[in-house]
Amino acid sequence: MNNIKDKSNEKIVIFAPNIFIGGGLNQLLEVLNDFNDVNINLYLVLDSRIKNEIKKIIKNKFTNTTFISKKYLFVLIYDFYINFIIKPNKVIALSNYPSIFCFKKNQYLFLQNRYYLNEKIDKSFFKKIKISYIKFIINFKIKTFVKVIVQTQLMKNITNQYLLKNKVPISIYFSFKYLKKYKIINKDKKWDFIYPADNAIHKNHNTLIHAIIELSKESIRPSFLFTIKEKSKLDTLISLTNNKYETKINNLGVISEKKCLENINCSRYLIYPSRFESLGLPLIEANILNIPIISSDEEYVKEVCEPIATFDSLSIEETKKIIKKFYFKTNVIPPKKFYKSNNFLELL
Repeated sequence: MNNIKDKSNEKIVIFAPNIFIGGGLNQLLEVLNDFNDVNINLYLVLDSRIKNEIKKIIKNKFTNTTFISKKYLFVLIYDFYINFIIKPNKVIALSNYPSIFCFKKNQYLFLQNRYYLNEKIDKSFFKKIKISYIKFIINFKIKTFVKVIVQTQLMKNITNQYLLKNKVPISIYFSFKYLKKYKIINKDKKWDFIYPADNAIHKNHNTLIHAIIELSKESIRPSFLFTIKEKSKLDTLISLTNNKYETKINNLGVISEKKCLENINCSRYLIYPSRFESLGLPLIEANILNIPIISSDEEYVKEVCEPIATFDSLSIEETKKIIKKFYFKTNVIPPKKFYKSNNFLELL
């Protein structure tokens, strides 16, 4: 870290196309925050879909910033420009896939998605094609990697097991300093359970919805808050379920990080039946906000929080029982897990 601060002539490029919302954007901002007040030539190549207010903040801090189109041709053009015009000492690839035109061993790949590992994970046909292509690029460019960076020990283990096979060093970057600004406020609880997650298959909404239906047959109808894409198949299923069984499933659609945190804070419990995660950001957020967590019994959970209960998230019956148990409980005090953040510059 000190060596970097002393090298004012060093050029570093952060190459992050396709990062513009959610946890990926938060992690990008966290990395950029670690570069504040560092005396190096930093160049940013970022996604043009980032919100304008965030673009302005980034531009004010880092003048050598370019926002590019999501179209892959533009990504390739700027990839070429980075390596043959800027000619950096280090390329930091944050978007899960490496720089194709980097031919020197000066590339750092930040891998934030378990989809790129050879695990048995449900994927759509088009997702399989995309993942196969990116995995090919990772293996093709592996000799240009100084190291690969992941967020947890679990990701480190499975990345080495399924992808890198001891060919490249792996380091962990775990930093959520931005969450410290959110204060714990004992707000009135609007929702019994919140599940902030997108429509991906592994998020396992179907099992949860069927468990909610089974509870309704016992005249038990807790309120749930989802954040899935509006007018999607799942959104339609929610409407049909509410109409037929008088369940109380509310869907806000895709919401901002701030609104997500506000709603977690207004919920009695965070329920998290996802079958796998590279991180599980809502678990970290709920832990910081002191909201009790009920989660699937998966290894990724134990790395980032201490749930009050776990369950087999593929079992409708077990999911139903755990919801019923805690719906009728009051004054549940969750255990607290404390985090130690590191600085991204320490890894370079």
